[in-house]
Amino acid sequence: MTLGFPTLLISSLKNHDDDLENDGLSLTKEQISWISSLNLICVPLGCIFSGSFATLIGRRRSMQLVNVPIFISWIIFFYSQHVYQLYIALAISGFTGGMLEAPVLTYVAEITVPKIRGLLAATGSTCIILGIFSQFIMITFLNWRIITLVSSAVPIIAIILLFFVPESPHWLIMKKRDEDAKESMMWLRGWETSFDNVRKEYEELQENLALARNEKPSFKNNVQEFGRRTFILPYAICSLSFFVGHFSGMTTLQTYSVMIFTDLNAPMDKRLATSFLGALELLGTLICVIFVNFVGKRKLAFVSTIGCGICFLLTAIYSIVINNMEVPASNFNLTNLELENSTGVHESLLESEVLIHNETMFGLELNSTIIAYNQYYWMPLTFLLLSALLSHTGIRLLPWMLVGEIFPAKIRGVASGLSGGTGYIFGFLANKLFLSMITLFSLSGTFIIYSCVSFIGCTILFFFLPETENRTLQEIENHFAGKTKLPRRLIKKSSIVPDTFPKDFNVKNWESNDKFVKYLEHVKNQRVVKTNAEIIKCNECDFDTRL
Repeated sequence: MTLGFPTLLISSLKNHDDDLENDGLSLTKEQISWISSLNLICVPLGCIFSGSFATLIGRRRSMQLVNVPIFISWIIFFYSQHVYQLYIALAISGFTGGMLEAPVLTYVAEITVPKIRGLLAATGSTCIILGIFSQFIMITFLNWRIITLVSSAVPIIAIILLFFVPESPHWLIMKKRDEDAKESMMWLRGWETSFDNVRKEYEELQENLALARNEKPSFKNNVQEFGRRTFILPYAICSLSFFVGHFSGMTTLQTYSVMIFTDLNAPMDKRLATSFLGALELLGTLICVIFVNFVGKRKLAFVSTIGCGICFLLTAIYSIVINNMEVPASNFNLTNLELENSTGVHESLLESEVLIHNETMFGLELNSTIIAYNQYYWMPLTFLLLSALLSHTGIRLLPWMLVGEIFPAKIRGVASGLSGGTGYIFGFLANKLFLSMITLFSLSGTFIIYSCVSFIGCTILFFFLPETENRTLQEIENHFAGKTKLPRRLIKKSSIVPDTFPKDFNVKNWESNDKFVKYLEHVKNQRVVKTNAEIIKCNECDFDTRL
């Protein structure tokens, strides 16, 4: 919700809407650029402290405490009388948003069973889009100050609801609170009343954490991990994905949507169009969550990136063509034409044959021209809304799905935070530089740049992005270590070799995981115990292997 709020501020204060409620508060061009990006640059700062904070006091308690400054930021927004107060509120919400990264993602990973872990991890991005969409919906009906009051209730509700869920069993065991950990796991596995039903999982977790506690971490070894290809290659892929996701146009469209739709003369209310934008973002996110397991991350990323690039390119071409249709106003009879005060657009545009265009959305040019009306006025709005749908089916969610699985286990927490922080820095730069790019290249030129970023980024990802869907974390780590190579296509039934088998474990004629399961069951039933040198032939499943 805090990520979506700058869009409301910019659209309201730039156009001097609701002067009574704003008390004269308005934004200049430079202030607009800071409003759009200040919270994003503060998020990485929060990410730095997020992991240690969650480890110190617990995942659940961290989420509760971080909601307190988020509530305070909404109250500051409501009482703001000066721009610097808006800056303070944005900085607080951005920093605390970063503080939420580790406890939320870690909590979800630690409390869920493997078969639904990926799905629930992906819903994090869905919730972000849902929060942004809620802001877009409310601006259609409410004043921005009233929206801050409504939004301030959400962190309070979150704090209360978190009292009704248990702390992570993982963290409780690490803190030697075994009885609390047992109760937590029983609750999380369906309100079990008998510990025997979760005993096996609990004992395995205890064993794994015991091994981790016995390890003596070395600062030197930890630093060396960041110089190896197992970090450099995944970090480069994540960073590229974040860069393409932000500089392919969607970040600035989401933030400056009202102003962009105004400049392109969208054939509907600009705030209503922004609501449609948020709805399509949410729909695209749901499509990604549902279909990623069936088609894989690569295909979704490529369709998303190419489609988004095409949409922005066509919008840029439309803008160039329309600008070339401008003719001096003196050549037309302007009698009986009425202008809309805020945008300079004729009120009855759809019925008229001419459009008077007095100013651009960003105030970079002031002129008086006539643009001949054409029947394709709906095209830019359609293309931009379609880009919102396409970008969120792949490239916008891709890096967030990758950060939790492509880094080695030893540095996964720190590396994921570093990658997430890098992504927010790119988001800050995309919003901060947008108005400058408009000045230098015009809106159409900026959209062409976004389109080029999409096409070039898609080409690079095609050669370097492996298909990680349905792959174990160890398989992914081996790929980036250069030991094995993951295919570029989705393998729906992956060949999973348990970590407990010897390193020389060899499988021949392995066609499916089902056959492997049958083999293990056969060996177990026969009570067969063999040495490393012996070969077992399983007639039931037609399977050869060396144990």
